Amino acid sequence: QADAEATDLAPVTRDPSYEKLLNALGFSPTPIAEISERASLTTAEVSSMLLLLELEGLVEALPGGRYSRRVKKN
Repeated sequence: QADAEATDLAPVTRDPSYEKLLNALGFSPTPIAEISERASLTTAEVSSMLLLLELEGLVEALPGGRYSRRVKKN
């Protein structure tokens, strides 16, 4: 059953760096610089990672260069 749950996740979210980024992000709109600081990643790394997470539907880009996690829809 654990294997079935793991395959439900997008491949990027299985990467520890992406998991760290998602944990640093949260659901409140947050500027990239703050996300970068929380995740101990460069702004360039965070920016490219957020793009992939946005394409996966896990984060949302907001006005002012802010991002937030999206609530999963079941």
